[in-house]
Amino acid sequence: MATFFAAAGKFTLDWLVNIGVQSVVPESERGGWGFVYCYGNRLEVVRPARNRDGGTDLAQLIDIKTDMAMLYIYSREEMANPRAFQPLYRADIGGGWAFCNIGRLRHPERLARDIRLMTGDEPDELLFMYLIERLNPQDPVGSLNETLGQLVDEPELNFALLSPDMLIFSFWSNPAGAARVKFWMGKGELLRVITSVFMPDLPGINWNELPSGSVTVIRRERLVVA
Repeated sequence: MATFFAAAGKFTLDWLVNIGVQSVVPESERGGWGFVYCYGNRLEVVRPARNRDGGTDLAQLIDIKTDMAMLYIYSREEMANPRAFQPLYRADIGGGWAFCNIGRLRHPERLARDIRLMTGDEPDELLFMYLIERLNPQDPVGSLNETLGQLVDEPELNFALLSPDMLIFSFWSNPAGAARVKFWMGKGELLRVITSVFMPDLPGINWNELPSGSVTVIRRERLVVA
């Protein structure tokens, strides 16, 4: 199963990768990764070449300077038969948006019928476009809650959206089925961290498990959490 990390605020990649990620996702369990971060008023995506031996070197991220980023780490099993490589990115929509899907879709074909901007038929791509076309950046929580309410029969609508202005995270698990993964919000001074694994080794962070049915928005300019 993939592992997801997002951070917003005052942090360094050395701190996040070497103290946090390396301690909870050992090299032997990593099959590949993708990274996207805010750089000024745009997003930058880092996608390393796929290693033949399945190894993943995160060291190239250490020197990147940013105040908002997402990291998606594939498991070795998932990398053996990857879907669309995450994070997905569209530079031509609303100043640029990136997307990570950490959930499951039972009926992706239903989404395809209601999407104007089609780029592929992968479930992750379909969900990305479906959400972006219905997202109101002025009311991200309200617009996403309305959209997700129309997909109540889907088992897991767990995803993150990142733009140069905000980070949005959704954790929706169908009550009829047990969630495969939990998510945590870590709070520090001028910092928020969202992960799919508990990271107790990160110093100065207080952790709370996110409740299912929640949509969290972190706006970049003032680190306002809704």
